Amino acid sequence: MPSFLSLIRTCFGTEREKWGHLEDALKLDGVTKPGCIFCDVEPGKGFEIVLQTSNLVVFRDRNPAAAEHLLVTPKRHIGKYKDYWIVAFNTVQEMKTVAHRALDSTGVHFPPEARRLGFHIPPLNSVMHLHLHVHGLPYKSQRRQLKYPIALGSGGISKGWSWFVTMDQAIEILEHGRNIRISPC
Repeated sequence: MPSFLSLIRTCFGTEREKWGHLEDALKLDGVTKPGCIFCDVEPGKGFEIVLQTSNLVVFRDRNPAAAEHLLVTPKRHIGKYKDYWIVAFNTVQEMKTVAHRALDSTGVHFPPEARRLGFHIPPLNSVMHLHLHVHGLPYKSQRRQLKYPIALGSGGISKGWSWFVTMDQAIEILEHGRNIRISPC
């Protein structure tokens, strides 16, 4: 459980903190982390894999929130919660392409307006390994939908207050060199 001060820093991070743990995050680049559930995705461990590339694995969520709920994770561990956005910018872009391919491969047609791609923002995520939620709508219930709130930004801000960021918001924020956080960015 993160401390109150850690939570505040995550929500209102400074520019210095944006880069603070980058060196540690890069040390794990290209390897897996023992004990990380998303570093060990395989069918024998209860994962229903939908698609794999050399860098990513896509599998069905065990507790789906939507008609189709997939998770896209890098095969290498990217888990330093504030810095994985910086380390993984190219991976994030690749995840978007693979997510759409995976939804297309399910055999159910999900038009663009019935697709929702996004990330929970640490520390308000359950697994500290970069992972993309891919939803083929509709949601199973309003309660399930509440876990993935989309907050639109305005006036040069890409996203409002929310613990969830859409894929397009994330890419826009990163392209502008900003840090993804719970507060508007």
